[in-house]
Parts: sequence; C-alpha cells; structure tokens
Amino acid sequence: MSEDERSPRSDKRPPRGVFERPRGSGVWWVCYFDENGRRHREKVGPKALATKVYQKRKNEVQERRFFPERIRRRDVLLRDFLATFTTLHVEGRLKNAKHYTQYAARPFLRDGTLER
Repeated sequence: MSEDERSPRSDKRPPRGVFERPRGSGVWWVCYFDENGRRHREKVGPKALATKVYQKRKNEVQERRFFPERIRRRDVLLRDFLATFTTLHVEGRLKNAKHYTQYAARPFLRDGTLER
C-alpha cells in the first residue's frame, strides 16, 4: 500500500499507548511498561504533548534511564485514606462501620503500610 492509498484516519491515530479518557474530553493519558513489566499511566493533557511524553518514556525505559520516583505521585497513606473513607462513606450508612474503624485503628508502619 503506497502513501497515496492510505486512509486519512491512519495519520491521525495516536500511538498505541496514548488514549483519551473520557472520550471527547480533551484529556489524554499515556500507558507504558517499565523494564520490570510494571504498568505506568500518566495523565498528560493535549494529544500532541501526550504523544511526545509517550515517546520520551519509551526511550527512557529502553535506555534504562527511567526512574518512576521522579514522576509525580500522590502520596496518600492508608491511614489517611481509611479515615476519609469512613467519614464519607461508612459512618451512619453501614452496619459494619465498627469493622472499618477497627481496621483503621491497626498499627501502621512509617510508610503507611499495615504491620503484619
């Protein structure tokens, strides 16, 4: 198939790891896998920027220069999440609210994970 026979849509398609969510919103995301096989998703913005970020991340992974710590993350501790969740969704609504509060009261490590 020559370039003249291509459909006009094929030139406008984003790369495989670039997608818009929700459709029609103008908010584009990138999805890629690191060298350990972990999936990473990032909310980027416009389509052109998302395509550039996707290529950059793929190059970083291939050249072993990808460090996920540098990418912005929301650091929400489990303790904080459970406190917010119980006040908004559990208290006064569910019969087993006591179980949620008992779970939230368990001792946590400094990084927010649950002790075993």
